[in-house]
This record gives sequence, structure tokens and C-alpha cells, in this order.
Amino acid sequence: MKTAIAYYSKHHGNTKKLLDAIVAADPSVVLIDVTVQPTADLSGYNRIASTPSDPPSPVVSYFHRKDCFSYAH
Repeated sequence: MKTAIAYYSKHHGNTKKLLDAIVAADPSVVLIDVTVQPTADLSGYNRIASTPSDPPSPVVSYFHRKDCFSYAH
């Protein structure tokens, strides 16, 4: 399963530090910095996560679309 995390890390870089630890534990996880790739193509990923973004990027805003969510039971 391909996993991507779209993130925004500002100020102290704590978000990036946490994500680097996730990638160290699972090198198959792909990090997408929304300041570098604000319109990244996520269609090739089975699992997608995001962190808050200020200002919101199109990648993170995508998650707020109602039809984008599915819930595990």
C-alpha cells in the first residue's frame, strides 16, 4: 500500500521532526511538503494523511471535500 502525508511545517519544525520519525520507521511513506508541491497528484496513493496548513494548500483543502472521506469500522 502506498502512503503519502501532505504536511506543512513552520516555526520550530516539530511537525517535520515527527514525520521524519514516521519515515524512519516506515521508509515507504512519502512526505509531500505543501509549500514545495501545493498541487501534488495524490491519485497514486492508497492512504493519504495531512497536517494542518496555514495558508491552506490545494492538497490539504482536498481533504475537506465531503466525498473524499471514508471511515473504517
